[in-house]
Amino acid sequence: HFELGKCYVSQGQFSIADERFASAVRLDTDYGKKISGIYKTAGYNAVDRGEANNAIGFFNKAIQFEQNIRGEVVSNLFPKAKAFVEKGSYGLADTRFAVVVNLDQSYKREACQLYGELGNKASDANSITFYGRASQYCSDYNEKAGNRYLAIAKELGKKPGKEAETVKYKNAATQFLGATSVENAMPSTVIYQPGTYNFKLKAGEQTDHW
Repeated sequence: HFELGKCYVSQGQFSIADERFASAVRLDTDYGKKISGIYKTAGYNAVDRGEANNAIGFFNKAIQFEQNIRGEVVSNLFPKAKAFVEKGSYGLADTRFAVVVNLDQSYKREACQLYGELGNKASDANSITFYGRASQYCSDYNEKAGNRYLAIAKELGKKPGKEAETVKYKNAATQFLGATSVENAMPSTVIYQPGTYNFKLKAGEQTDHW
């Protein structure tokens, strides 16, 4: 059963492999560790290929046969994810963070803070991606990011020729604050009743009053 399971794994027929492995363990529980090792190796290989979902599947299969694999995998991958963040290899970090957080939810906040602080330090344009990554793990930075982009959009909206940039930052604000909040703060259409309106403009700014 064990050898057949290995063959099916090598062919990518995992559901059939699981049946063979389950039979092997029923006959001899010592095979659980060997089977776990096969799936653990497959998980690490998937991580190296950037296949987070496949890696998660393999590691969860490994955990079914050996529970302590969970802590081992998390302890191995999380420091590597942080190292990739420091090197600026964010895609490689994301794959590892995705696996770690799936296996242990307690790591969400630390992953969130890593990207959130990068967003705080980054330029306006670059920060959007960092805050977006942070929001996958927690909402701690959403309000700060959304208000930051909303303020930028409002300023850009006063300047001729900045329509595309205005839309970019307004959309970014929507990503973090929601469409209703952004539309209330910066409506796409403003309807003015007849009357007299007072407003101030700096040189080069425009207004939606006409």
